[in-house]
Amino acid sequence: MSLKTLTVLGLLALTPALAQPAPTASELLQRVINPDWPGADSRTDVLLGQLPKDLGVTLPAGSRVVGTVSTISERGDFPSNTTVYFDTSLTPEQVMAHVARATSTGWQEAPGFLEGPYERQGGFQPGSAISSRGFYRKTPAQLLTITARAVPGTTQVTLRKQYGGSTERMLESIEVRPPLPPPFLRLPKLAAPAGSTVLPEGGGSNGDGVTQNARITSTLDRKALLEHYAAQLRAAGWKLVNQTDAGQVTTTVWSFTQNGNDKIGLLILTGTSPYRATLMTQAAR
Repeated sequence: MSLKTLTVLGLLALTPALAQPAPTASELLQRVINPDWPGADSRTDVLLGQLPKDLGVTLPAGSRVVGTVSTISERGDFPSNTTVYFDTSLTPEQVMAHVARATSTGWQEAPGFLEGPYERQGGFQPGSAISSRGFYRKTPAQLLTITARAVPGTTQVTLRKQYGGSTERMLESIEVRPPLPPPFLRLPKLAAPAGSTVLPEGGGSNGDGVTQNARITSTLDRKALLEHYAAQLRAAGWKLVNQTDAGQVTTTVWSFTQNGNDKIGLLILTGTSPYRATLMTQAAR
């Protein structure tokens, strides 16, 4: 085989690798922002410091727009999303009131879709005020969710609009689902320690029992953090029954009365900062 032939074969072997398109910033954003990115049938558009042309909701006066990220689907069964990030001098409660006024025509609040402001719930309270609400309309089918968090000097807001794809079917399920009070309302409010960050991570309810989980970042050690929350439980009428420490887990068992019924409560702290925390109640049997 001649040297010329070997050279040609070598070039052919390299051709597939050389022909592959170079990754783009847009492609990376699509993967990071939307893990379920449907590939070539979708694109991600980023606007720095700008609003999209068709948001359909006015922002509070004086808002500082950080930017917009839109994931636009060309598939009929896959929804598109537009998310706007902005800052405002309004409080989270004032932001929610503004959006409620801005969506007063043709929109309805999504009952039970979001559980509303964390400060209206019991259990672990965030270190900063957070509010969330959802609104929807059926013509055209759109779902609007908004979350506002108070940070020093401003309120950071995330406004997300979903449309197209299965949005209409999702809205039908919202309408038929009866609004239920959040189960966390049955838990005593536990204010965050000063300078700590508390992120509620959900939970659930099963009959008389309620469970709430949170992640807590704090300079307090586990003993001091436990006492911070234990003092609030005692103030709410809870009585300590037992406490155990096993390695990185501290478990406290409590008794209390709610609506004339005897209940048992658990407060569990795990690990070091950021701690995993669980508050749980159940009927005493």
